[in-house]
Amino acid sequence: MVIITIYIRNKSGRSTQIRIDTKATIRDLKKIYGHHINHFKFNGEVLMDDRTLEYYEIEDDDNILADIFSVGGEVGSLIKGFTDPKKIGPIRYSTITDGPDYLTVIDGINLFGICKNKNCIAYNKEVSSPFGFGTFNLIEDLDEDNEKCPKCPSCELPLLKLETCGFMNCRFKYAGIKVENGKNVDVNYENSISEPDKLDYFDAGKEWENKKLWMELKISAYHL
Repeated sequence: MVIITIYIRNKSGRSTQIRIDTKATIRDLKKIYGHHINHFKFNGEVLMDDRTLEYYEIEDDDNILADIFSVGGEVGSLIKGFTDPKKIGPIRYSTITDGPDYLTVIDGINLFGICKNKNCIAYNKEVSSPFGFGTFNLIEDLDEDNEKCPKCPSCELPLLKLETCGFMNCRFKYAGIKVENGKNVDVNYENSISEPDKLDYFDAGKEWENKKLWMELKISAYHL
């Protein structure tokens, strides 16, 4: 038995946290969720009732989209996992020109996540989704219906399993509210400058040990 925590989101952006066995079927998940569900979607794919979470490779902290016939009132608070930059310092990488296309980076913000599309050459690999300058809102923008939602550069499907970020040739700011030991903690990591012509990358860790749950998180990059 493998118990994981997943987040069921409706199209308004509200989320419900559920702990469930990976051997459970999508039909079981619908019963636990308790709303009038048309279907669930994960990485753009409609989930079949008789398949298990394990079959779809749904993992801890994953987000599943719920297509609900009707929703009344609040569904729950939206919380997402992402690296905490105040816990770790950046790793500085020199950029290379002969790496895979799915790890291309640009000046400003570069978002990193795991592509879960089985038909993509970058399947189960870390990929970069270049964002550039401006502000990325983890809670609002990490939604497949949002034009700001990061995408895998190889298959161009939404990159919903986002892990961390990196900055290049910019000033950057990282501010929000994380959940730690059952308490909300303000985080403000600002007025930082990335190393010239290098990528300042915040490592999520081998077991994502550097990730935290966030109620709010805005990542901004500005021209030098």
